[in-house]
Amino acid sequence: MVADYHVVLVAAGEGTRLGQRIRKAAVPLSGRPMVIHSLQSAIAHPSCRSAVLVVHPGDLQAAKDWLQQLDSAAVPVEIVVGGDTRRASVLAGLAAISAAGGDLVAIHDGARPLLHPDDLARVLVRASHSRAALLASPVTETLHRLDRQQRWQQRVDRDQLWQAQTPQVFEVDSIRQALSECADEGTDEVEAVACRGLDVEFVEPQHPNPKITTGNDLEVAEALFRRSE
Repeated sequence: MVADYHVVLVAAGEGTRLGQRIRKAAVPLSGRPMVIHSLQSAIAHPSCRSAVLVVHPGDLQAAKDWLQQLDSAAVPVEIVVGGDTRRASVLAGLAAISAAGGDLVAIHDGARPLLHPDDLARVLVRASHSRAALLASPVTETLHRLDRQQRWQQRVDRDQLWQAQTPQVFEVDSIRQALSECADEGTDEVEAVACRGLDVEFVEPQHPNPKITTGNDLEVAEALFRRSE
């Protein structure tokens, strides 16, 4: 069983590494702005009750047009302006949520447009029981640490290393309190919740869920969309 949940879709960054003349949220992917694919996938479960789209100040007007391209208007979506950091943007999104006690929030990255509904369902089920869960993949590549001069220093044991993805799903009140109490801007949501003594479950996705950062990532995403269609 999946608890009621709300979505905070974070898409307030510049996305300069993508090499586009527009911000990443608006970059077209399979005929629609990338952020709309990410939002569509995050609200796809029937237990979703609302969503907040967190955008760059320069995209506030454009975001209203983006929402016209959603396949379904069944879930109300509010648009808010993000901050200078991811943490500030997440807090802005959380502040806009009107949630009942015990509701969950799925914090999803606007640059992850390929979230599969089966993986969304799996992480929501786990979070409904544990109150904190995220999609993440175990590190499978060999890792090396270099010194300040970029010379080999040592091999890193990968056995206990996982690469975080999104969505990251938490009880709304828990993540609000954890981020508000955390003074370190570099602390992410998982670390903030764990520092308050809560266990966070890691759920390995069964489908590709890449973050679009570079032009090569965009090409891969286009190919994956074509394959799914």
